[in-house]
Amino acid sequence: MAAAQEIDSIGPGVVPVRLEILSPGVDPTSGFFTVQVGAFRERGNAERLRERLNAEYSPIFIQRYDSADGLFYRVRVGKVPGEDAAQQFGEKLHNREGFKTMVVRLDDGARSEEME
Repeated sequence: MAAAQEIDSIGPGVVPVRLEILSPGVDPTSGFFTVQVGAFRERGNAERLRERLNAEYSPIFIQRYDSADGLFYRVRVGKVPGEDAAQQFGEKLHNREGFKTMVVRLDDGARSEEME
């Protein structure tokens, strides 16, 4: 929240940011990523999108997200090794399906009961 306030980015919407790693260690672009294709207040809408995409893409996750603005159901597609490959997959989803996509790291710990 403090970082968002610092760059005057409080409130609804999307703000592009750039992350610069200051210390060496784990490569932040390695590991598995997924592509978010939607976020809905109604779970039924998220489930309908998952059903629509299920024939072409796998896996598809619905993740609950409890925000200050209320509960959302995020629809995420794929388990892609590497951030670059996930960005390419996101572009493919944008071009084929018209989604405004967002690439997100898929940590093993994130695949808890929140994801289905």
